[in-house]
Amino acid sequence: MRCQFCNAEYDETAPRCPNCGLRPEYAVSKSSVSGEPSPSAKSERIWRNPFSWFALGMRKWANGKGRASRSEYFSFMLIAFSLWIGAFLLASHFLFPSDLAEGQSPKAGALRTAVSAVGALIFVPPMVSLIVRRLHDVGLTGWFFVLCCAVQYALTEYHLEMFTSIIPLCLLVWPGSRGENAYGPNPRYRAENQKLN
Repeated sequence: MRCQFCNAEYDETAPRCPNCGLRPEYAVSKSSVSGEPSPSAKSERIWRNPFSWFALGMRKWANGKGRASRSEYFSFMLIAFSLWIGAFLLASHFLFPSDLAEGQSPKAGALRTAVSAVGALIFVPPMVSLIVRRLHDVGLTGWFFVLCCAVQYALTEYHLEMFTSIIPLCLLVWPGSRGENAYGPNPRYRAENQKLN
């Protein structure tokens, strides 16, 4: 059997193409008005602006099922940390400017703790859900998140803070599985998500 997306030959009993990972039912069999074949599922990429990816991550704050693309991961982390740090700087500037100018003070310390706690309550649950879905996109189980936390803790414990950014960078640049994997369809392509026949 020949794959309609990458033209690779594979056994008819296989559920999906071993080369690109796409199933045969993802092919768009309908033709356009001009008579030319419609574009394949792989050419219909989903495009969203960073704020829509951020909103999607906030909506799925307790949903660890499915997959998350690199665009969703990068957009959510960038906007979440920007809001978190921006809220702290604005609160520091408008509430206790004189105390912060003098250095460490009880009011400044309490403010830092309060803003960190509120930011953690708002952004940490969606971040955990997003990281789990990003691991699913790579093809790994969500339990690898526990391993990531253990590695981060060990690096901090042995004063190797300069290496703590390795895991987030790997999640950012590592490409997702081609086509559908055990955790769902590829989030980058519209036709796969809609499962067009």
